[in-house]
Amino acid sequence: MRTASRRTSPSVTTYLHHDAIGSTRVLTEASGAASATLSYAAYGALTGSTGTARTPFGFAAGWRLRFRVAEELRVFERVEWEEGEEWLHAWLEGGHLHVACAPRSLRRALALVRDTLER
Repeated sequence: MRTASRRTSPSVTTYLHHDAIGSTRVLTEASGAASATLSYAAYGALTGSTGTARTPFGFAAGWRLRFRVAEELRVFERVEWEEGEEWLHAWLEGGHLHVACAPRSLRRALALVRDTLER
């Protein structure tokens, strides 16, 4: 399993453990204690979970988009949205607008990009 970390507050870091295809399977605290586990069906439907910790990074299938943006559009507040199995994250880095979203959130992601570029 691969591991990544996510700061959920100024004093709390949650570690995300991923399987071979990149799906988040276990969340742990700094002590190593599991705070949540996740299991999925073949195409990403959540089939089980334990614990109360949450992450928008679940099943690995999803969309990753990157758009080069003009200098005048490089004012963008980070977006983090999740609702059930849908999620979307967008941020500006290195002159590019990055968008990551769940498969079902692609329409919302494209609308965000369109609205940002039409400013």
